[in-house]
Amino acid sequence: MRGKSRLAVGVLDQAVSSVGNFLPALTAARWFEPQQAGTVVLGMSAAFVAVGLQRAIVGEPMLSGSASPKQSKNNDIVLHGIATAFVLGILAALIGVAVWATGLSIAEGIIWIAPWIPAILVQDAARSAFFGQGRPEGTLILDLSWLLSQAALTVWIFSSGNESPALLVAAWGCGAFVSASLYLIFSRMNLLQGRPLVWIRSVGHLSGWFTAQAIFAQVQYQLVLFIIAALLSKAAAGGFRVVQLIALQPVQTLLLAAIVVLTPKVAQLASERNLPRIHQTTMRNLAVIATAWSPWIVVCVFRREILATIFPNFVEFSYLIIPVALTSFLYCLQTPFSIALRGMQRARAMFSIQFVFSITTIVAVFAGAAWFGDAGAAWGCLGGGICQLVGAVVAYRRAVIVQISLRLGAS
Repeated sequence: MRGKSRLAVGVLDQAVSSVGNFLPALTAARWFEPQQAGTVVLGMSAAFVAVGLQRAIVGEPMLSGSASPKQSKNNDIVLHGIATAFVLGILAALIGVAVWATGLSIAEGIIWIAPWIPAILVQDAARSAFFGQGRPEGTLILDLSWLLSQAALTVWIFSSGNESPALLVAAWGCGAFVSASLYLIFSRMNLLQGRPLVWIRSVGHLSGWFTAQAIFAQVQYQLVLFIIAALLSKAAAGGFRVVQLIALQPVQTLLLAAIVVLTPKVAQLASERNLPRIHQTTMRNLAVIATAWSPWIVVCVFRREILATIFPNFVEFSYLIIPVALTSFLYCLQTPFSIALRGMQRARAMFSIQFVFSITTIVAVFAGAAWFGDAGAAWGCLGGGICQLVGAVVAYRRAVIVQISLRLGAS
């Protein structure tokens, strides 16, 4: 499959994946009160934290080339990675149950998703394996199976009059189980034959930094919601998440597709030590991705009308759309530099950027929410995005621009 075709399939797959992952939140925002919608969002956050950790240990090394399935003549390396994801899922589920057992109000929804976390992590690791093999069509099939089975269960739940936040989340988890099962059946994998320790040793030189980065990224991303819920209310957290679904999530869909599709290409250029081509590719990616954000100008202008049409219960949160949309634009500017650093396996630089980004965001959100409510939290996220962009540009300049100048000077 050619590069443009892979990108198109990757974007389509990411759209399918995002629809499936956020269908529960979208449905909850449409059918339930803000308090119940907030419980759904906070419960699913536990699964996303686990997915982030799995991607650091399994997914990122597959994409960056340190343990790429392309480098293996058989399925052993993939099997070990998938088995590692399964073990991580079991551990995450047990931790989730323990957190729920504390009785905290904001942890109420975690018990709904905990049983499905192992399947969710196996499915996500399988996606990384397909992308690492240059087979995005396999990932698309997996995500379509998740979305279709999840959608069928969701329709049945609401048509039978049994709608509830718990069953809505369960439908999402069942979809992941169906998708993961199909992958294991058709790839003829036996997870009991996998050796997670072999995987950990093979990616140890990168997984430590990637794991640390993922921990900070997921803690920061999910803690924003928990801070808003704790300082304000679960309804406020639900409203904030609904605004993200409109002003941030579609942009992240595009960016995630760009990362998983374009990173292997940069990794190939990095293996050839072709820094000029890396710089050329990065600048082209920057222009394309920044331009792709332009429709969100319309979203900012007609923010109240859009919320009133799609989520009438949350129209009072329309003032959050502008800062959230501007934050998504900063992510667009940062992503091409992040792709370059990933492809060059600059894991330590990625961690440093994430560390500064997470700390500044959490502090700014906490202070903003405490003093100015959810609007302060939204503008706090924007401040963190600025720090992330500056850090990515500085790290990229050191890794690429300075090195090109030194080579030209030496010649």
